[in-house]
Amino acid sequence: MVNLLIGLIDMKNNTEVKKINGVPTFFLNEQPYGIPVMETYLPEEYYFRQFSAAGCEVFSFNTNSANDDYGHSAPIWPEKDRLDFSEFDRRTENILRHSPNALIMPRVMIGTPEWWMSENPSEYMIMSDGTTQFTTQTSFLNTYPTGRSFPSIASEKWRDFMAEGLGHLIDHIEKKYPDNFFGFLFSGMHTEEWYHWCCNTPARSDYSIHMKNAFREWLFAKYRTNEALTAAWQKNITFDQIEIPVQLEREDKSSGIFRDTNRQMNVIDFYIFYNEIIPETIDCFAKAAKHRMSGKKVIGAFYAYMYEFFGDPEFGHNAFGRYNESKHLDFVFVTASYDGRPRGTGSDYFRAPAYSALLHDKLWYHDNDVASFLARGIWVPERGFSKEQAENNCKVLGVTDNSAQSIDMYRRSAGFALGNGIFESYFDLHGGFFDHPDLMKEVSSLNRVFERSVVFDRSSNAEILIIADEESCSYTSYKSEMLSAALHDVQVELTKIGAASDHILLRDIGLLDTSHLDRYKLVILLNCYAMDDSARMLFDRKLKSSNRIILFGYASGLFCNGVRKTENMQRLTGISFSDGDKSVSAITLTDKGEKIFGEDTSKSENVNNFLLDEIYTDDESAEILGVNVNKRGVFALKRNQNFTAVYRQSPDLSGKFVRNLAKMAGVHIVNDFDDVLYVNNSYLTLHASSDGVRILKFKEPVCIYDAMTESELGRNVKEYRFDTKFGQTDIFRYEAYHEKSLDNLKGQNNYD
Repeated sequence: MVNLLIGLIDMKNNTEVKKINGVPTFFLNEQPYGIPVMETYLPEEYYFRQFSAAGCEVFSFNTNSANDDYGHSAPIWPEKDRLDFSEFDRRTENILRHSPNALIMPRVMIGTPEWWMSENPSEYMIMSDGTTQFTTQTSFLNTYPTGRSFPSIASEKWRDFMAEGLGHLIDHIEKKYPDNFFGFLFSGMHTEEWYHWCCNTPARSDYSIHMKNAFREWLFAKYRTNEALTAAWQKNITFDQIEIPVQLEREDKSSGIFRDTNRQMNVIDFYIFYNEIIPETIDCFAKAAKHRMSGKKVIGAFYAYMYEFFGDPEFGHNAFGRYNESKHLDFVFVTASYDGRPRGTGSDYFRAPAYSALLHDKLWYHDNDVASFLARGIWVPERGFSKEQAENNCKVLGVTDNSAQSIDMYRRSAGFALGNGIFESYFDLHGGFFDHPDLMKEVSSLNRVFERSVVFDRSSNAEILIIADEESCSYTSYKSEMLSAALHDVQVELTKIGAASDHILLRDIGLLDTSHLDRYKLVILLNCYAMDDSARMLFDRKLKSSNRIILFGYASGLFCNGVRKTENMQRLTGISFSDGDKSVSAITLTDKGEKIFGEDTSKSENVNNFLLDEIYTDDESAEILGVNVNKRGVFALKRNQNFTAVYRQSPDLSGKFVRNLAKMAGVHIVNDFDDVLYVNNSYLTLHASSDGVRILKFKEPVCIYDAMTESELGRNVKEYRFDTKFGQTDIFRYEAYHEKSLDNLKGQNNYD
């Protein structure tokens, strides 16, 4: 049990997350708060003063509860008998010196001092080769501290110590800055983002007694008896015989695309546990901090990177469902993706099924670290950056050529936040990315937009539901190319449908109420390979109705209660299937498939070309829309009594393909081009993929405004036409047209 030695305190500012106008929102002293937080790795007074002048009120800098494993802040607990808050105070004073009413939300690294590690060798994380230290880097892009050991996150002794460190930090803030504290961002482990130290390394972890005991406890909670465990694992075993699967078991690809549940259920169970233990650890510290602060401050942590990490369970980010169960975490802190960012061709998109956060009343915090055109002058050798690092940073962080293009990127990110009802930050990553009059003027303008936004209805109007499953990731083979394509490669395309979509976890289907089910006309399953009986019953009851179209991705429902059968897929989809040979993933459309999807869909869809276990249909009651290289049906449509099932082997989903499917389902398409589009009940943002005229189409007459200025662009219109250029971003606000009430700036303060 975590034990804080210091009693409860009472801080003056009250922050929390509550719903207003349909979405979870920060509240400060009972008032909704939407202005982005300014964050930086270079906490200098000059930059804080810039952002304060532009209207920012909450600031974030790096600190730690005891030690910073990456050196972004000086250790607060440098020696066993000494605490040192001097750097924390300097950084805070850099903010408050010119803005005495500013608020701080420190990024707290849950890092372990070396003196504690030296005193507690029995608490070490142990790798598969028996060592406790990393000696080499795999890549400069995946750095981790070498030449030192790390604790097992399952160690109760370590958890108690780190919670004690948090108590000291909270006590210091209460004494010196009681009126300036907004909340905490918790960081930890690999790159501060709470993924396992051993991912992207040659070793596997954690083979310590602490992790083994935690795994045994998790298995007991799941199976309860040795007999049930034996039946599931198909071998005679007891809980006290459980071991962590060895490296060869974890990296085994001998079964093909999926793991063999007849002999590898121990690995599947381990990976589910290995992911859940990270949010369980974060929750442990959030609980300790909430107890210390009487629950009056918001707390969040880095998590929810399943799409970004290709579903790979070695990272530990496939347990967002467990994170959402926490009563102590108010928001999830998620960095913008590092793939698919370029202006004009890329987009901002979610790293995991974000709508599940809303279903659990949690706020999604978009940590926006897009770099401006100034970055090339910052990533120089004089500031410690190699040429290779600079080139990679330019590629992944959205660097542009001038201030106007950078503003397009800022607006795209802002539109992503506004159109999805989420919160965002300005992360001035290495200091100076915003240091230009044009950019700071834009920050000021965006702050006003975000400040206004909290009074408008930012709830979703999506008619497309996208479902992904975390546990199914553990059923796939090691480093699965198929899983990567299903979860990661499609994300940019799913922002180019021309309509909104809600992404949820399979486990959260039961949280969809009538208001959701009345909206959804198209449902897409990305990677739902494993569905037990209860999940199937819920899916059938909630979604197989209203003549929806349901797109079942490759192998949807193949596993049920740990058993692999194509009959399980038939039960889910209504289409009969057979197992075949290996075949490549690519699909060639039949004449019927081309006719259904129109002339703008290519007859050949050879995008990815990796091997799959062939699962095909020759169901005579289904329409075959596409075949594989063996001329077998792997893309089919079947009209069932209450819904239409579409099965598609290839995980490659283009925006154009999904848009055509959405049209078949009766989804309202706002924009018929391959542009990035974010839209909800009040905001609409378009980031153009080409020059030309765009026509935005609305279901009902609206008044449409330029969201940056609130100037009216159209009144009582169902279409709005405008010219755009490649990479241009336009943010609109719209509202239903009412003849007697044209101005709705006051909005509706509908508190949930």
